[in-house]
Amino acid sequence: MGAECKTSGMKNLFSRSLPLVVLATLAAPAAASSGPATSLAPQRVEGNPHIMPEHLTTAQIARAGKPAVIGVFDVCVDRAGVVTEVRVVRSTTFAAYDAKIQRQIRSWRYQPVLLDGQAAAGCTTVTLVYHQK
Repeated sequence: MGAECKTSGMKNLFSRSLPLVVLATLAAPAAASSGPATSLAPQRVEGNPHIMPEHLTTAQIARAGKPAVIGVFDVCVDRAGVVTEVRVVRSTTFAAYDAKIQRQIRSWRYQPVLLDGQAAAGCTTVTLVYHQK
């Protein structure tokens, strides 16, 4: 199965079909510019967004009869683009997979986000969709 993007106003962030989709939109700090949200995915300079579950978890997903699992995570970055916080908003319902996703996201690095010409800290919501083959 290919990757699908089902978030209004967002385009698939990848040019080819993959079993996982990562969507990210930066939420500007309240005191910053009131312009539209900016996609944070192109700002990622380090870290693999294709976080696959371990074999045991893929077997559990198959036994549960789920063709796909979705996890939603809040990710905060500092002014240097370092991930400072990862929080589960919507669990994949597979604790080991949620933990792996959180560990991997913590290793991501971003180019500093500029708001009104200044580097700014911010938070984003990352949605991961894993499609079972």
